[in-house]
Amino acid sequence: MKDDSEREAIFAHWADPKRAARDPRQFVLMRPLNRTNPTRIYTGRFTDYSAGEIPWLHRRRWTCNELRIRNLIHGANLNVNYGYAYTEGINRTRQREWEAAQERVSVTERQLTDCRAAVHNLRQCLADLQSTYASQHHDLQEQLKQRRLDVQRRQRLGQTTTRAMQRVNRLRRKLDDLKQRFCKRQRRLLEQLYDQQSRSYCLNERLHHRLALRDAIDTETLCRERDLEKDQVMLDLQVLLANLHDWSAKYYFDSPWRNLSLKKATQMIYRKAGQVTWYNDRIEVVLKPYRYSDQQSAMETSCARFNARNVRWRDGRRIHISVAPPK
Repeated sequence: MKDDSEREAIFAHWADPKRAARDPRQFVLMRPLNRTNPTRIYTGRFTDYSAGEIPWLHRRRWTCNELRIRNLIHGANLNVNYGYAYTEGINRTRQREWEAAQERVSVTERQLTDCRAAVHNLRQCLADLQSTYASQHHDLQEQLKQRRLDVQRRQRLGQTTTRAMQRVNRLRRKLDDLKQRFCKRQRRLLEQLYDQQSRSYCLNERLHHRLALRDAIDTETLCRERDLEKDQVMLDLQVLLANLHDWSAKYYFDSPWRNLSLKKATQMIYRKAGQVTWYNDRIEVVLKPYRYSDQQSAMETSCARFNARNVRWRDGRRIHISVAPPK
């Protein structure tokens, strides 16, 4: 691993091919030498780096991130609200509420339609049952009438009526059985019809309630949609400024100034008055002296550290910074 000879790093991937295809991330496992269990796992997309460089890049990030974020929040506020541009559009929150309410209405409508269809079918079943029963009852009554006439004829002729009476009794039993089956089937259909009608009434009440809730949602009034692109740009600049301050404090500032917040450094260093002289081969920056000796000494040391790195302007001229001696 880069800059760490006591640890090693290696790329890893999912053993399941389907899961590996769904997950585009790469995994880097870090562990001490001659050990099997990893102590760190890094995830991301590391297209241009080797496995040994990933932990090294991660270690170059800010230390004490919470303090850095706190300094960033309380630093130079670039996100001052000078007014927002906006456009008028539909209220997407109300639109989603209306769509959810409409879905509930649709569900109740489907249930009510099914219930009404069931009521219609049960009524049709009752009508068919009544018609079938009336037809069968009429046929049996006609048969029973003919059998009774046959019994009377046999009695007048003095013939035996045993078989004829058995047929009459058999038809009477058929009539009784037919009536019992009809009453039982009719009672069951009436109970089902009552249940479906009761459910239809409840669903109708629920539908009216849900329609009222849906119609009460205001989807006509437009709302203002702010253009927050400026906020994002300012946030990016603020993060960039915090990074630059962190870099300057680490490599240029004297040790007493390395823990300065961005706000304090802006007041003491970045906005320090001075004079700039442009020469053909260099740029001279002379800052005004500080009031206190410890600050004067810290700035002199910081200037020496800066000049030692031989920083140049974009046209190649060397930048030299110094602080004027105190009066």
